[in-house]
Amino acid sequence: MKTCMKCKELKPLGEFQRHTHTKDRLRHECRGCTSKYQKVKRVRYRGMTLRRYTLKKNYGITPEQYDEMLASQKGGCAICKTKNVSTFLCVDHDHRTNVVRGLLCHPCNTGIGMLQDDPALFRRAIKYLLKRRD
Repeated sequence: MKTCMKCKELKPLGEFQRHTHTKDRLRHECRGCTSKYQKVKRVRYRGMTLRRYTLKKNYGITPEQYDEMLASQKGGCAICKTKNVSTFLCVDHDHRTNVVRGLLCHPCNTGIGMLQDDPALFRRAIKYLLKRRD
């Protein structure tokens, strides 16, 4: 019998995986505690790795550069200033040059995309909205 260092329960030796660097050649944590820890670690690592890969592949920036942009925008969308804590902001970039312009919330990013990044279309849309205003 051995006590798990995580859950502090006394368990049979069969509940512990082998480990060559301990005196009794068994891990200090039981299989259940090791499994829980590994699942959390795996999910966290995959999330960070996927984010790093996606930012680099799609926009040529690192998560650290993303975080710097977010801080310079005071944590919100560059257009509407909305702070969306639950999800990441979209990386806005020029589709012709691939130059990153800033971070936008989904509605602002979609609006710019729908108007094809064309300032002339934006001006016409503004004129239209102002003319139709009650």
